Formats: sequence, structure tokens, C-alpha cells
Amino acid sequence: ALLEKSADTKSYDPKVSLLHYVVDAIEASDPTVKDWVDEISSLELASKINTDAVENNMSDMERMTKTVLAELDAVGAPFNEHDIFKKRLETWIEGAQDSLKKCHHCLTQYQALLQEVIYFFAEDQRCKAEDFFGLFERFRHLYKNCLLYTSDAADEEDSVDLGGRRIIKKKKKK
Repeated sequence: ALLEKSADTKSYDPKVSLLHYVVDAIEASDPTVKDWVDEISSLELASKINTDAVENNMSDMERMTKTVLAELDAVGAPFNEHDIFKKRLETWIEGAQDSLKKCHHCLTQYQALLQEVIYFFAEDQRCKAEDFFGLFERFRHLYKNCLLYTSDAADEEDSVDLGGRRIIKKKKKK
């Protein structure tokens, strides 16, 4: 929440925020730092993942796998030598169970790493993944917009002085 508030803290010019000054200071000290915005572009996709839905889907798949195994046991022996349904389904189920174990392992790792990251970065430890990543995605977007305003060679008429550097004001479309 504090990250987003930096964009709402305005200066004497209402089009310039605290975030503009931070972006300007960062760009002045090390211009390569601004590349982080593009390096974590996957935040948008991460913010759309609903962990509860993934957990529910995993539980449903485990339940369905158990149901199929129970039905396979109930089918009994093949009718003749051409009846390969049970054999093929058993092979498929084994592969599905292996895949399900891998997915469950990945989900467990994801949850553990997510808790570490939330503990380190989040204000509220009960924060959900989509809210956590969504916050950083919104900040990334705000930061990127501030980068568009910042420039070394800006026309004084269309900019605000930041002590030797300029913030370009967006021109209104007519």
C-alpha cells in the first residue's frame, strides 16, 4: 500500500508525485536500475493466479483419480483378448498420478516460497498471492509511467525542474 501511496503524494505541481522524484533520483544515480521494470514483467500474469482455485483443482484431480481407480477395480477381467481398455486406462492413470505428484510438489514449493516472500515484503502476513503480486504489478506500472515522464533533455515549457533534471508533462490530446 505504501508503494502506491508514493504516486499519490503530490508536490506543489499536482502532476508530479513523490514517485516521480524517486524515479528521477534513481535514474540519476544509476540509469541501469530502471531495467527492473522490464525484468519482472511476469508480475501481471502472477497477479491473475488464484491459489485457492489451484488448490481446489488439485483436490478435484486427486478425487477423480481415486474414483477412476475404484472403477477400474470394479470392471474386473477383460472380456476377450481384444479388450485392452483396462490395460490402457491403467497405464494412463499411472502417468496421471505421476503428473499429479509433480504438480502437488510444485504447488507445495510455490506456497513455501510465497510465504517467505510475503513475510519479507508484505505489510499483512495474511496477504493472498494475487493481492501481493497485484500490488507489485500496479507499482511496476506506476513506476514505468513515471519513467516516461523523466528525461534529461526536456523543453522547459513542457516540464517541471527537479534540480537539473526535468519531468515531462504529458500533453493533452485535442
